[in-house]
Formats: sequence, C-alpha cells, structure tokens
Amino acid sequence: MSTGWHHGFESHEEEYLLLVADFAAGLVEALPQPFRLRFSTGGQVVHHTPDFLLQ
Repeated sequence: MSTGWHHGFESHEEEYLLLVADFAAGLVEALPQPFRLRFSTGGQVVHHTPDFLLQ
C-alpha cells in the first residue's frame, strides 16, 4: 500500500476496499482496528469502532 504499512483484513470486501482506496482515492493513511470514534449526535454520545479509517 502507498501508506508503507501492511494491513490485515477479515473479508474479501475489506481487501477490495483497501485495494480500491489505494489506487483510486489518493490514500494518505489507513488506520486499522482497534480504533474507536466518539461523537455526539442528537444530544447522545455515540461510539463506533470501524474496520478501517481511511484518510
């Protein structure tokens, strides 16, 4: 990958997503799990753990 890191994946869909992002989206960074996002929506605090955070 263009980020210089090797990223594991759990499914073929994740593999294809990383491949497409690397070649088509100008990928700068890909942060794998464990990575937890915390945000507020509708007055509630929500947590989400994505498979990858692509920048």
